[in-house]
Amino acid sequence: MIDAPPNVEVVRELANLGFSAFTTTRQFGSLGTATDQPVHDVMARWQLLVSFLRNAGIPRLATASQVHGARVLTHKAGWEGWLRAPEADGHVCAADVPTAAAVTVAAVIVGSAAVSHVLHQQNGAGTSVEAAAARNEAASWVAAQVSRSAVVSCDPVMCQALASRGFSGHLDEVLPGVIHIWPSGVIVATATVRREFGGDLNSGYAPGIIASFGSGSSQVDVRVIDPRGAAVYKAAVSADLRSRKLGGAELANSSRITAPAIAWRQLRAGRVDARVLTILTGLAAAHPLSVVAFGAPGPGAGAGSPLRSVEFAWSSEAPGAGRPGSMRAIMAFLNAQGAPFRPAQAAVIRLPDGRAVVRAEFTAPSPLGLLGPGRHTGS
Repeated sequence: MIDAPPNVEVVRELANLGFSAFTTTRQFGSLGTATDQPVHDVMARWQLLVSFLRNAGIPRLATASQVHGARVLTHKAGWEGWLRAPEADGHVCAADVPTAAAVTVAAVIVGSAAVSHVLHQQNGAGTSVEAAAARNEAASWVAAQVSRSAVVSCDPVMCQALASRGFSGHLDEVLPGVIHIWPSGVIVATATVRREFGGDLNSGYAPGIIASFGSGSSQVDVRVIDPRGAAVYKAAVSADLRSRKLGGAELANSSRITAPAIAWRQLRAGRVDARVLTILTGLAAAHPLSVVAFGAPGPGAGAGSPLRSVEFAWSSEAPGAGRPGSMRAIMAFLNAQGAPFRPAQAAVIRLPDGRAVVRAEFTAPSPLGLLGPGRHTGS
């Protein structure tokens, strides 16, 4: 990390990602080259920045004017100095060359412009652009997929990312030297969290992975916490898989359900979430069903993570199949379910071939033991 020049606002939230970041202020002065300020003064401010960076061991600066689009410039090795690009909204820089990157933005004051700098430093694990991307992907996935009733442990930067994406569950910050994740059901294991817990996450605290993003030192795993330890958790996962195989085989052998071959295989293999099995069994008892597909598990999920979503409708042989009334009847059934069998999301959608089906999705992690004795969360 490097010190910031005078008259700037430091973006401290990015420090844990290994970036030095700051935004110029009114006191620093305008950096706009298309304003009514003297060119000599504006260029002197730019040269001040370039000299400051060079003295800090950063030999190059890439800048561009913000256009509120999606253009990102990629900078490889092979140049030094100040590279001025016309328009862009971001930069990706070679990891092996210390680089400062900036986007100028219009300021509130007429005739001025400010600039936000992100100064990449080679500090090892978790400091790359890939680490930031993995964090963002993980935060978006957790906000969309993890139960709002779950307590999620995360490092301060990840907790902030989750809150900014509207995650309304309880966030429990993992702070240095403080290990207190037992009340949580899920932990987002970034490089910061792994440094705090070492190998205890996989072998003790949180043995189950329900989603994973990035790779190497940038990897972010979304893990299930089980206070009883890894051995008990893995035994519960195995028992739940056996129960799901039995329940799935019963549905696959039922004359009340039709499905493509891959769905039959997933049912018999125990890949389908117990909550999905339960609602399909209940609906099929009233009307024959046609299962279109089961959803995919979380990206990079462990082998024990069940498929938590399904697309289905009444089968074509059922009276009124495909009509609005049949969709309303299915939706009414789903909305009448109590926890944990009421889907987090359920809606009527149109398939590419024009068919109307219901898509029902449950949150992660999947409760274990719903089809047998000893219920607990999750996989």
